[in-house]
Amino acid sequence: MRQVDHARIRSVVVTGLVVGLLAGLASALLHTFVGEPLVRDAIALEDAGAVATSGQQLVGATEPELISRSVQSGLGLFVAMGLSGAVFGLLFACAFWGLRSAQPQPFRRTLWAGMILFGSITLAPWLKYPPNPPGVGDPESIARRQGLYVSLIALSLAFGILGVALAGLLRRRDWPEHRRTAAVALATAVAFGVALALLPPAPDQVDAPATLIWRFRLASLAGSALLWGLLTTGFGLLACEGSRLRCAEVAQRSSAAEGTEHVEQHC
Repeated sequence: MRQVDHARIRSVVVTGLVVGLLAGLASALLHTFVGEPLVRDAIALEDAGAVATSGQQLVGATEPELISRSVQSGLGLFVAMGLSGAVFGLLFACAFWGLRSAQPQPFRRTLWAGMILFGSITLAPWLKYPPNPPGVGDPESIARRQGLYVSLIALSLAFGILGVALAGLLRRRDWPEHRRTAAVALATAVAFGVALALLPPAPDQVDAPATLIWRFRLASLAGSALLWGLLTTGFGLLACEGSRLRCAEVAQRSSAAEGTEHVEQHC
């Protein structure tokens, strides 16, 4: 743990990758028990609709799956979520490093990075374009849906960066912390609200039962929240504990009281 140094970019990146990977695997475990049953229900509903439309089983006419459902819901799910978690961990490390001048205290910086990334990458797109289970929606609108989804993420990240810049500006003008926090939160909320109102709605209609759809959407949000929560708290704890252990070692090696006080002030 003492090897985790929030002042070295290499240590920050490695910590983000490892913690993100573990958080992704934990999210995959949750999705296995909560999300996968809903995916199976959605696929069964799609198959039943196809049978009702054609009047016969289309087993022979369907294209073979490149990856079987058992692999997709088992090993494939954990591999995909683990890699996604590692990528998010890398993004988290970059955000954490970029905020070092705006927020020197490592745990607060961790919380800021987690809130910005969770709000931008997960929460904002979920509010406007929530995910649907497989087989739900018009396949021809996938490209448009993805474009809108990515556009909202880009806007959200821009709002987060502008919020950090605004916080830094207000700090330099000696605004107290509670006023800075309120001003940044209000400005960011207004910007998000305007973006969510002006962007077009989802381009396709959903014909599946509303209960199934919303249970899947909530399960998806819960899995993402778990990933970001574990990544944020895990990274923050490791960064702070590593700093504390290194400072304690330096303090023990110092023989002069003045030197010890100097070390403690900077830890």
